[in-house]
Amino acid sequence: MSRRNSWQSFRVGVLPTFDFLFSQPGGPLSGMEEIDPSILISNPGPRWGMRWFDGGLDDLQLDIVGFLAILGEDAVRKTARLASLSSIFLLPRLMPAPHSLLYVERPENVESVRASVTAVHSGNQRDYLSHVTAALFGFQMQPFEVRCLRIRKIDPDSQRSTSGGSVRAALYGPVNLVNMFGCILSITLFTLSAVYGDGMSLIATVLLSLLSSLIGLTSRWHMQFARRPPAARDPRGDCVIRWPNGSYLVLKCSDSLAHQLLFAPDAIAYKLQNAGHFIPVSLLGTLILMISVIALANAKIQLQIAWAASYVILNIGHWMAAALPRGWNFHFAGYEIEEEHLSSGGKAASFAEGLFKAIVFTKSTAWIRLSSAVPDTEAWREWLRRAEGVARGCRTSEDAADELPLALPGGARRLRRHGTWGKAHQCGIMFEEPERGVWCAERAYEEIREGVGEGRAELKSIPEV
Repeated sequence: MSRRNSWQSFRVGVLPTFDFLFSQPGGPLSGMEEIDPSILISNPGPRWGMRWFDGGLDDLQLDIVGFLAILGEDAVRKTARLASLSSIFLLPRLMPAPHSLLYVERPENVESVRASVTAVHSGNQRDYLSHVTAALFGFQMQPFEVRCLRIRKIDPDSQRSTSGGSVRAALYGPVNLVNMFGCILSITLFTLSAVYGDGMSLIATVLLSLLSSLIGLTSRWHMQFARRPPAARDPRGDCVIRWPNGSYLVLKCSDSLAHQLLFAPDAIAYKLQNAGHFIPVSLLGTLILMISVIALANAKIQLQIAWAASYVILNIGHWMAAALPRGWNFHFAGYEIEEEHLSSGGKAASFAEGLFKAIVFTKSTAWIRLSSAVPDTEAWREWLRRAEGVARGCRTSEDAADELPLALPGGARRLRRHGTWGKAHQCGIMFEEPERGVWCAERAYEEIREGVGEGRAELKSIPEV
């Protein structure tokens, strides 16, 4: 059908129907014929103008305020695993996007962070860090930067404990503070609902506060470290964490502690373990959320304004808590952290230089082959052999680092001020690297590469983790 014939059919069949609806007194479209067609912004006439709110408070509509209750799920999910480690998560309170934590099937493993973890002596290998370990050691490092930390339990017997009491949620961490503020807002809205005599707002306050406690009941978990059989001798368990940006973190610790923090299974130990109890509670929470949103939409306008402001503030708080370092939400009592240093500092200008600094700390290159940190070529094998020989000849100084600034992971400078790191101090050991005239990592590789006849290699590239 042509465009002309289509327009003729529309005029004959459809337009008379509209004329009939407009002309009927009291009809559904009566009075619409008086609307000036020239009030559109595309064709403005003398009656066109921008309409602003010109009524009283009773004319203000905030039925959409219930929609605010389900916004912000990304920030809530990001902080939920940290928050549910604390009993504060059980408090009745307001929380944004509660539906994001009403799981049909709960996660069975802790979230992980992408990194290559290799044991220097035992050969254990893993391609990720657990959630808690990432919070403990996941501080920001510059590309090709190298650091070395010596970590141990103050109570050695607790290394084989499964209680996890040495790692727990910080009472005044950012996530807990936001949850406490949500409880204060819940009490405030309950009081305002009673003062204004708004039963629907009162019902919404009670139900949404109860919902947060139900979510806390189903999501609450605790640290459960793997139990290892007792041994008369606990060997060294030094490990190297290689981040995707080419930086290295060398950890010097016992084998038991390395297994506990880096290589143990990441299963979640929920407080409410029975799935037969979890599923009905989760279903009940879904029903409570739907009833609460309906009640909230029928609250008085004064209370709806208070609800809207509360959810805006809570979303800002959860977003800020999710953006802050995760280590601020943990209490690492019982650990002693000591940092070792290099005479030339931990920052490197290239991949080869950063790799050599890590070799100086470990005095070994076996872990490099296990983690595939460099290509398995003849040039790299020869470079690793020479680098290990040079690194083994590097001397150490016990007091050379006394005046260097202390910088521990995960906001530890601030955490130590509050005593949450237990004993955290500087080791005072410095590894004296050779002068560049004696050994230069980049130049050594170039000489070896030319000697074996390999093609041009870019030393500043970062091999994939």
